[in-house]
Amino acid sequence: MKKHKRKARDRAVPRPAKTAYTALRQIVQWIPEGLPDRIAREVGADIRTFTCTSHVLALLYGQITRSGSLNEICDAARLHEPELNRIRSATAPKRNTFSNANRRRDPEIAEKLYWAVFAHLRTICPSFTQYAKHSGFIFRLKRDIFAIDSTTLKLSLDSIDWARHRRKKAAAKTHMRLNVGTMLPAFAVVEDAAHHDSTRADAPAGPSRRSSRNSSRRSSSPTSSATTRRRSSGRSGPGCWRTCCCAS
Repeated sequence: MKKHKRKARDRAVPRPAKTAYTALRQIVQWIPEGLPDRIAREVGADIRTFTCTSHVLALLYGQITRSGSLNEICDAARLHEPELNRIRSATAPKRNTFSNANRRRDPEIAEKLYWAVFAHLRTICPSFTQYAKHSGFIFRLKRDIFAIDSTTLKLSLDSIDWARHRRKKAAAKTHMRLNVGTMLPAFAVVEDAAHHDSTRADAPAGPSRRSSRNSSRRSSSPTSSATTRRRSSGRSGPGCWRTCCCAS
């Protein structure tokens, strides 16, 4: 039997559409212009030398490129500074400035920014947050389904002392409630990794279970001010901003 060879055009991998915008710029376009700085002013953060927009862009770049350190983000941003300036007039962060912003800025900025962008995407693109249909026996359930899980983030003990996990190790733990239909996080708690999952399972479980316990009550609504904060300490740690943004 004669075998039919596939043509070269059929074997070729489909190429993405050509565009003059970088991947980082295309992602930032979904964030309303001026929103990060406006939220930072409401919280009372100092953005005179390093704007919150530049801060968010630097964190997004580190997340997209999977940068392993703060120096790697700063060196790459300085190398591509002309392109970075075209994105909302952002500036390349300096090491000391970037480190101080991660350490001192309130993580409530990241929380409010997430819910504001979430509401914006729901308005302009309803299908982004539309609950998808399930297959199999789950299809019989006529209500939203959520998955609860936790993940441990390895951190550096030299700069993140609040997340001490072992004698020479530091780690933070994220407890998250994920909407199975939209595959988007609905609730997240970021704290040190010293607590077991069984002791924090009630936090992302939902308002119904938490209402029976007066201690450590939290809400998953956008008005909550402690969704992505740590429980162990009141001050902002250097890992708060990174873990909050990564979790969203």
